[in-house]
Amino acid sequence: MNENVEHLAFMAQQGSRKDLNKLIEQIQNHIYKLSLRMTGYPSDAEDATQEILIKIITHLSDFRGSSQFSTWYYRIAVNHLLNIKKYKFKEYDLTFEYWEELGYRTDPTFDQHSIDEPTKRLLEQEVRITCLQGMLQCLEKNLRIVLVLGEFFQMSGEEAATILGITKTAFRKRLSRARRKINHFMLKNCGLVNPKNHCRCATLIGPDIRDNWIDPDRMQFAGGRCSPLLTRDVKHYLEEIDEIERSMALYRSYPEYSAPESIVDIVKEMIESKKYELLHH
Repeated sequence: MNENVEHLAFMAQQGSRKDLNKLIEQIQNHIYKLSLRMTGYPSDAEDATQEILIKIITHLSDFRGSSQFSTWYYRIAVNHLLNIKKYKFKEYDLTFEYWEELGYRTDPTFDQHSIDEPTKRLLEQEVRITCLQGMLQCLEKNLRIVLVLGEFFQMSGEEAATILGITKTAFRKRLSRARRKINHFMLKNCGLVNPKNHCRCATLIGPDIRDNWIDPDRMQFAGGRCSPLLTRDVKHYLEEIDEIERSMALYRSYPEYSAPESIVDIVKEMIESKKYELLHH
């Protein structure tokens, strides 16, 4: 059972490096999952997670207990992620119009029959999650963050509004707008949400490899440090629910990823260094 983060935070504030290490271990995956959904790529999420964890450590003495510790550290994470200037998806200046065009690409030279079935399923998963990530990047940051907190992290309106520094009414309105934009796009384009749509993960494997959206030798999302949220096939799962619910359900089928050990190792090295004294300033 996870140790109480409030207690770990208190003990870390008193100078316990052991409890500070435990605290970082407790929160690292939450920060990484938030960063991954906001930046879109694991490498960018890793950089952001390390930077956020260091901010949390160096500002830990500022935590006064007036809110839950999770609210406090999520606020630090959200502010950092909203102010990131450089990350891979940002280079494309993505819009829903551009993302829609990508769904019509073909590659007649790509032979799907040359791929064994297990590899094909992994590549389909890679295409699907890359597409979901890119779709999120088409949302303005202020809408993307409310969708991530409210829909994927299932935070209450009160908690999410506190983290974002806005009213509950403003949060609900932004969340509604974000859902509406994603639903509209997916109902119009995604073959998993509406079988009548043109876009299919399998048919995009070739174009995505050709255009460097995915790399079959170095997949970012399929397999790796993740555990699927569903044991059933995603397609079968989506068939069991109403079409209007499928967009968000598809995101909920997104695997849960763990932060790389390298991130924690770097942060722990910082804790063991003299930089730890920043906690007492």
